[in-house]
Amino acid sequence: MKIRKAVSALAVSVLACTGIVLSAPMAHAETASWIAGSTSCPTQLMLTWDANLSGSTITATNCAGAATTAVGSLVPYGWNDVISSFRSYSSQNQWAFQDENYLGAVFTIGSGVYIADLKSNPLGSGTWNDQITSFEAR
Repeated sequence: MKIRKAVSALAVSVLACTGIVLSAPMAHAETASWIAGSTSCPTQLMLTWDANLSGSTITATNCAGAATTAVGSLVPYGWNDVISSFRSYSSQNQWAFQDENYLGAVFTIGSGVYIADLKSNPLGSGTWNDQITSFEAR
């Protein structure tokens, strides 16, 4: 696993069911990014804190060859309701959810889709900007 960081304090969690390792900075203010899995594995989904794929980044990869890479809650990593843009690298659909454990409103991310700013995607009376709490990638 390769971890890009600007700080030394990291929280680490192993998701045995998906075969990935998540490493995350404790707070966005630390200006670090985190990577799920390894950079030598196929990237499925990149989620970023700021618009235009900038700021801290989550990169979901699938090294174990699992059918699904999923994170049921971004809350423990300090990433609840902060995602502003994403890019899909998968050839299949992926899903972002408004609530933990794949609940609430669902944003279907088509294969190869890039959305520079989630403010342009409606969610009820608001937008999807800063609303993602869990995701599933295939």
